[in-house]
Amino acid sequence: MNFKSLFSLTAFLAILATQTTKAQVDVTAQPLGLLFGTFNFGADFAISESFSVEGIIGFTSRSDSGTDSDTGEPYDYDYTGIPVTVMGKYYLKPRRGADRFYLSGFLRYINRSAEFTGGSDNADF
Repeated sequence: MNFKSLFSLTAFLAILATQTTKAQVDVTAQPLGLLFGTFNFGADFAISESFSVEGIIGFTSRSDSGTDSDTGEPYDYDYTGIPVTVMGKYYLKPRRGADRFYLSGFLRYINRSAEFTGGSDNADF
């Protein structure tokens, strides 16, 4: 999945989240992660006063190059990851909808890809 399709999916989820009129929806984005090569976008949908479901999708990209300390050969690596997280939240004593303290459980799937060229076979990255 490239950046263009990730952006399209994020835009679609944002539009979908804003079309809900009667439900409580909290939309989050974490743009400071761009400083570290990652970006996350999520939406939290209140199912009832004491339960909500949150979906989060992200994108991670890192690159590095250097010299292998064992052989002295140059190396390059590229890493990308697309984490998808679904979280269920049970609110203990909500006052106005799904708010305050909650217990949660989550499922996460991360599609990772790493490419390493050069250096020795036992290099750590």
